[in-house]
Amino acid sequence: SGMRVLDVGCGSGEVTRQLAELVGPTGTVLGIDPSPSRCAEARALLQGKGNVEIREAALLDCGLPSEGFDAVFSQYVFEYLGEVGSPLAECVRLCRRATSTSTAR
Repeated sequence: SGMRVLDVGCGSGEVTRQLAELVGPTGTVLGIDPSPSRCAEARALLQGKGNVEIREAALLDCGLPSEGFDAVFSQYVFEYLGEVGSPLAECVRLCRRATSTSTAR
């Protein structure tokens, strides 16, 4: 609850909708997809969801700020990429670093 999540390759928005339910009304989900038709499909499905935004964008050209998300999710994307190193590095760049609040003993 309350997290900011990026859904890479959001497609029709089905998973984006589930993520929005998980983060609740205090969280937000941004879905990105390079396909205009898939983004339109996702917007139609998610119409009225106040905690979701869909943007037409490719991961490597998304222009999003570093460490802007608590979690980055992607399903059915990486298996279609020829080279996964750069896209994976971009996902890591976009995700906040975990901070430890416990003391190692």
